[in-house]
Amino acid sequence: MDNRSIGHVFGQIADLLEIKGENVFKIRAYRSASETIGAWPDPVARMSDGQLRDLPGIGKEIGRAHV
Repeated sequence: MDNRSIGHVFGQIADLLEIKGENVFKIRAYRSASETIGAWPDPVARMSDGQLRDLPGIGKEIGRAHV
């Protein structure tokens, strides 16, 4: 799976969280992750949890999801 596809999935998660009425900060975090991952030049699917958390906009919980 390429970065754009993974980023798109994170965007869809943000949409679903918004529909569900989740915390706006959580929604914003998933949207930020979507943008970061979608534009990242290196394949994020091959990164460890720690490497993912080092990306801008990727926090502890999203990094743990390990795309």
